[in-house]
Amino acid sequence: MKKREPETPKRPKAPQAPARGFRQLQRGLTGERTLIGASYMDDPSLLRAYLDFYWPISFEQTRRALAVTALLAGKPLNARRILDVGSGPGPVAAAFAASGAADLTLLDQSARALELARSVIPSRVAERRAAAGADSGAATAAALTISTVAMDIAFPEPATIPLWGSADCVSFGHSLNEVAAGSSDRVAIRARLLKKYAEALAPGGTILVVEPALLSTSRDLIAVRNLLVSDGWRVLAPCVGRASLDCPALAAGEGQTCHDEIRWKMPESVERLARENGLDKESLKMTWFLLSPPEAMRADSIEREPSVYRVVSDPMLNKGGRIRRLLCGATGRFPLSAPSGGADGARSGFASLERGAFIQVSHPEVRENGWGVGPETAITVLSK
Repeated sequence: MKKREPETPKRPKAPQAPARGFRQLQRGLTGERTLIGASYMDDPSLLRAYLDFYWPISFEQTRRALAVTALLAGKPLNARRILDVGSGPGPVAAAFAASGAADLTLLDQSARALELARSVIPSRVAERRAAAGADSGAATAAALTISTVAMDIAFPEPATIPLWGSADCVSFGHSLNEVAAGSSDRVAIRARLLKKYAEALAPGGTILVVEPALLSTSRDLIAVRNLLVSDGWRVLAPCVGRASLDCPALAAGEGQTCHDEIRWKMPESVERLARENGLDKESLKMTWFLLSPPEAMRADSIEREPSVYRVVSDPMLNKGGRIRRLLCGATGRFPLSAPSGGADGARSGFASLERGAFIQVSHPEVRENGWGVGPETAITVLSK
């Protein structure tokens, strides 16, 4: 038998163009953030990477916001006409379309991204609706009206924007944080910009803002939220009991924030890029608010009873051997805790609570700092 020659070690392959594009995009948006405010969507490799990775993520995050809004209101958000600001290739607008929106106007500085959105949105909406078992998926996608305007979203000119004055919802998907990035006045500038875009709303219209859950972007959005609330705006979701009150996260300390988290089934393109680059995308994180300006106040505004709370933290083990979860509601943020591994924690459902759940708690034990789970405590989960 002929002796086999030892194999020559193979040289590692150079990263393919899509992989290089993804790494540059990922670092530029969530690492050094050097791409914030830049025209990165005009680069074909970065746009391709966005479509493969960030498009499904933004789509799913918007779906989550719409689902939570429907839960809190008891009915889906009435949003047929959408003005999507800083749209890129349209994942946020597509999520609205998959939920029934029929008239979409997309605003972005990249004409290339807008051109791609025109073809991507109908096909992906049809795919999503078909996968969900909606018989009219293709027909719904074909009936979409999609308008696009290439522009600087920081300086809207109403005369050039379709739907101005008649939009049911104005959306900002990971785009508001790119306005005035690095400016010491960025919170005030962004709040003024939202007030300007509120002029695009029809009576009863809303503004949806979704941002990354990075500490800086999350806290900036909370600061914008609080500033608008002080001027008479209301937060329709996801806050419960605090529609007209400040978010208490900022006052809790410089390292404190508040974000939502979603468990999802990763699409193949996201799973592949996450695996190749050592990223954890088993769950998605975001900070988001659905806002109502004073001049567009809804007659049927969302307002859950004060007994509903939102879980706003992961489980934390304290020195006393108790597991704590932070709740937020009309009275602010406070801990609900139970002994680690205790029977009451498992029986009540406390042990299985996840960040973002909406709950009601009956018969809690009143402790020095918050509530405890005791033998009579019962927890009702409205939704994750």
